[in-house]
This record gives sequence, structure tokens and C-alpha cells, in this order.
Amino acid sequence: GAAYVFHNPLAGGSPADADIRLYGTIATLGLGDFAGGVGDTDGDGLPEVGIGFTGSLSSGATRGGVYIVGTASDGKMYVEDAAQGVVLPESGAGAPSLGGSYANPIAAAGDVDGDGYGDALIGAPDGNGYRGAAYVLSGPLTGEQSLFFATAKISGLESNDGVGHAVATAHDVDGDGRDDVAIGAPGYDPHGPQSGAVAIFVAPAGELGFDEATAMALGDGTNWY
Repeated sequence: GAAYVFHNPLAGGSPADADIRLYGTIATLGLGDFAGGVGDTDGDGLPEVGIGFTGSLSSGATRGGVYIVGTASDGKMYVEDAAQGVVLPESGAGAPSLGGSYANPIAAAGDVDGDGYGDALIGAPDGNGYRGAAYVLSGPLTGEQSLFFATAKISGLESNDGVGHAVATAHDVDGDGRDDVAIGAPGYDPHGPQSGAVAIFVAPAGELGFDEATAMALGDGTNWY
């Protein structure tokens, strides 16, 4: 697999025109299956990107993961050499994988814990019987990190809730100086099958259920994907 980063202003649209060209070295790694910006997680003034993969870094189970790559360098390089960190999924039966049936959204969370470093959001909507989960990871994201040690984990309540299908920063909705997050769950259904919801969590920390949101917008029909 491969992933490409284009700096602004864009100059051309082919992979050969990319400012950073990242390649995997492991067969069936599936690099580039999902990707997204994570903001400035290391405080150097430049944003990092999360490059997802669906395979395994070892001979173990295929669980996927996310490389964290800085954007200061350019040219062609192997992602294993370019990455400043890698995020791996939780272990254990039923734990959400990364790179399953749905693409895993990656987004900048802002500074959720108020420590001056940007934090990252990763969704895993197909884990735990499709109940799903979303994770907040505190920067800096260096070395090998497990979602088990995430700053916050927001979990679905019932099968097919699909929590983490979409993730985004909500900025600082309550004015406390820390950023908040928005989490989508298209299968959450208090108003009918798969009517869906988007929930706001104010500076989340620890393990939370989707129903513990600070505020929630609910779909009012059925099948609101």
C-alpha cells in the first residue's frame, strides 16, 4: 500500500506530484486504507497526519493500526521510517479493530486535556458486535501506543449502534479552555431503527457510554445514515 500527502497550494493531482510519498514494506499491510489529519500533536507548529493500515505489523491477528507522520519532510520514504509513532488497537476478544468492515475515521480533536498539545480522534465503528467505539488520544503521539491507554473511550451500548462512524472536534463549546468532541452513531435508535445520533462530549476522559454525552442530536425518522 501507499499514502500521499499534498502541501498547499496544490500543484498537480497525481501521486507523483505529492510532496510526501509513503510506502509500506510489509506484504498485505494495506497502508492507506484510511487517513486523516490529526493536528499538531507534538507542538512543533506543524500538523501531523494519521495513515491507517488494515493488516498486521507481525504474524499475529490482522487488527490494523494508524501511523502518525509529521509533514515537515518531503519526498519518497518508507512509512516505518517516516512515522514518529504508531497507534495499535486494543487486544482481547471482541475489541474493536482498525480497518474492519468500515473505514476508521481519523480527525484532530483539538486540545481536549488542556496540556498544550493537539489530541487525535479515532473511530472504530465495527467493534464489539458493531456497537462501536471512539477514542481520544493525547499528544504527543510518539512510539508505539495502544488504544487501551486512550485518554477517553466512548462506547456504543447495543449491537449496530456504530459509534465512531464519524468523529470531529466540536471546539470549545462550554468555554472552559479545553476542546470538546462530536461522535456520530448512525445505528443509535431511540427514535426508530437506525435513526442515528450525533453526540457532543465536553473534554471527555476515561470510559464513557454513548448515552453519557453532554448533548445529543437525534434523527427523527428511520435509516438516517
